[in-house]
Amino acid sequence: MNYMDQHPLRRPSFLEAWLGDLQEDLRRYGRLKLVPWLLIVCIALGAMATLVISEDGFWNKPEISAVFFTATITINGLLLALSWGSFAKIYELASEPKLAAFLRKHNLLRSYIFHVDFIHLTQVAAVAWSGLALILSVVDHLPHVIGGGTLLLALQKISLAGVIASTIYALRYAIGAVRIMQDLVWYSTYFLGDGHERDMTVHEGGRGG
Repeated sequence: MNYMDQHPLRRPSFLEAWLGDLQEDLRRYGRLKLVPWLLIVCIALGAMATLVISEDGFWNKPEISAVFFTATITINGLLLALSWGSFAKIYELASEPKLAAFLRKHNLLRSYIFHVDFIHLTQVAAVAWSGLALILSVVDHLPHVIGGGTLLLALQKISLAGVIASTIYALRYAIGAVRIMQDLVWYSTYFLGDGHERDMTVHEGGRGG
């Protein structure tokens, strides 16, 4: 008996839905699917950027670093705002009585809701990380008792790596939100148009990749 059968009126928490998604990936694709390859690549790209960006040319010039992080906040904020349009369309389509009944029957409704939640979380995290990096970029020094300049530079480099990684990651899933919306639009034209059930699968626009 699946979760929806046991708790038909209770929406699963994000963690419960994530664990269910991981179990489904393991069943369908094997253990390699559980490795977050995209996240690893994004972190590697962020780490590489910290190695090639010089301290004197970036961190010692707040007029450059602050502008850069302000731009990343703007970009991530726009991605988040644009994705809300896709989220609204996804929920609108998924709430159609016939399509919603079909999704529940095949245990797909939870997957679509989880993917939307996951995409939203990645984008909020990217905005928050960019904001933290902006604050660190204008900090001149930290008290010597907690490490002083050495600790500050380390935190700044970590923040830069995190901003680059989270921005790329969020961009990938912003595209995923559009693809999920397009899938639902495509399927709804067939399913809602003629009333016949057709095979539907959750697009890998959410956690996978």
